Amino acid sequence: MLYMINFPEVGLLHSEAISYLIKKDNNEEVEYYKYTKNFSAPLTITTVDQLFNFVFMYEGFEMILATLSYSKLIIDEIQMYASDIVAFLVVGLKYITDMGGKFSIVTATFPDVFNYLLKKEKIEYNIAEFLKPEIRHKIKIVDNEINVDDIVVHAQEKKVLVIVNTVKKAQKLYEELKIKNKYLLHSRFIKKDRSQRESDILDFTKEGNQEKGVWITTQIVEASLDIDFDVLYTELSTLDGLFQRMGRIYRKRELKDDTFNIYVYTEKAYVNKVISKEILIFQNRNNK
Repeated sequence: MLYMINFPEVGLLHSEAISYLIKKDNNEEVEYYKYTKNFSAPLTITTVDQLFNFVFMYEGFEMILATLSYSKLIIDEIQMYASDIVAFLVVGLKYITDMGGKFSIVTATFPDVFNYLLKKEKIEYNIAEFLKPEIRHKIKIVDNEINVDDIVVHAQEKKVLVIVNTVKKAQKLYEELKIKNKYLLHSRFIKKDRSQRESDILDFTKEGNQEKGVWITTQIVEASLDIDFDVLYTELSTLDGLFQRMGRIYRKRELKDDTFNIYVYTEKAYVNKVISKEILIFQNRNNK
């Protein structure tokens, strides 16, 4: 927990927090968890299910709503939520703002559906953009199915990230890729192994690590992992998903040369690709 790294003002609250603390046998942190559970910490980092369940108005829901009425709520990466969670968020934000609370949505992409829903519920908000002028990406559209022959070109000299839309495709590419430094990450690993692999991919891209190789993944790397690869090979996805995937390479660097560092494959991607493909092709022509 954050409490263990000299942030006693911060509480961490999620569905598995208490079991984690009990396993550590740290009575001090267990007591602090109880304090956090009552939203008494000055700063609480939590998940949507722990906070926005007050919209169901169960017995005692008033405590959360009353706390949020004078709090400042920050919501991260709003594009990643399913439609039912979006409904909870919008209804919850309506209750919160009616009670005088404030919120900020911090996200790389802001789907139009949120504009529509917030306006429909007459929730007042302003949009501010924070853009950096540096060029970090150059995109190449490949009208083909993603394949290992293309991936292996950069495998020995760069840190390569491959993102596909299904676990089956990730497993297939992993088996076909005949190199030593290859790694696999997807949602079907058991919790212990997935946690280890998430730690490994963070170490792989850590500043100072000179290791080269290929990580083959699914969309689970689109958010929450602070990774920085050199080259991205990806299947086509929705635009908000693509923007998230692009954010996994050259995350804090400027592209100094004229080479492509993103390859988007448009065939057999299992998404509605009409609008996305047209926009990407237009962008690709501008990059030529």
